[in-house]
Amino acid sequence: AFAGPRLVLEPSSVSFDRPGQTATVRIGNVGDASLTVEGVSLFAPATTAAPEFALDPVPGRTLAPGDGFHVQVRWLPTKEGRRGFAALVVRSDDPLLRADATRPGLTMGSVALRGGTAFPLLSLLVFFPLLGVPVILALPRSRAKAARLVALAVTAVPFGLAVYLATKFDPTVSVASWHYGLQFVEHVVWIRGLNVEYFLGVDGLSITMVVLSALVSLVAIGASWSIPENAQLRGYFALFLLLEVGMMGVFVALDFFLFFVFWEVMLLPMYFLIGLWGGPRREYAAIKFFLYTLAGSVL
Repeated sequence: AFAGPRLVLEPSSVSFDRPGQTATVRIGNVGDASLTVEGVSLFAPATTAAPEFALDPVPGRTLAPGDGFHVQVRWLPTKEGRRGFAALVVRSDDPLLRADATRPGLTMGSVALRGGTAFPLLSLLVFFPLLGVPVILALPRSRAKAARLVALAVTAVPFGLAVYLATKFDPTVSVASWHYGLQFVEHVVWIRGLNVEYFLGVDGLSITMVVLSALVSLVAIGASWSIPENAQLRGYFALFLLLEVGMMGVFVALDFFLFFVFWEVMLLPMYFLIGLWGGPRREYAAIKFFLYTLAGSVL
């Protein structure tokens, strides 16, 4: 157990994929001291992206260590097909959470609420190139040329998804909105003991970098068409697809540990791509690249 009162909200985010759907959120105390829950409310800023949510009144109460209770939230959009965001805010005396500027002595914990499609588009965008890796490696040597076509088809899908996300990105969602203006958020607990979360999302800057990375990857596959057949085509394109996974993950990861994982995933295939298929002094360039980027990631 944690020392002192400790608020826990499960799940950390909720997705609603149909109007009228109800979700249950557990509010608990995992600390070794009593936790005072002063109130539970909804925060949905008045933007064009804010949906309508309903929450039954929740009176304040004190939770003993290990205790908890449940609240129910309903999504009631006024327009069919509407998408938007809000947050379930819990005010308590947990000293480790963000202070409530309007209520001295209280802190705030929140659960992200998302109305609309629950399909994990960012996860699909990031990990789809992995599907092409075993396909390319399974190709016989006599059909190594097919690796080019497989890699081109696989990189075209993330580019299409990136363009789709860009067209659906709502620039009216402000920093004061749900998740500080981030959109297409996927947020679940990964390693609770280390406070590590699987947390993906994009803002106005990162969505631009995602589209550019997907475009550059697609163009790079086309530029690699002239690599000779005796240059281990299967290994080249398999490493390239793994590199694309790391690049996409770096731009959408919102958890520091998750960002570090994607960064390291990107370094290894890049090292081999430079060292095996680079130009003159490629071994020297690969080692220098790896050492500098590894040192930067450690720092």
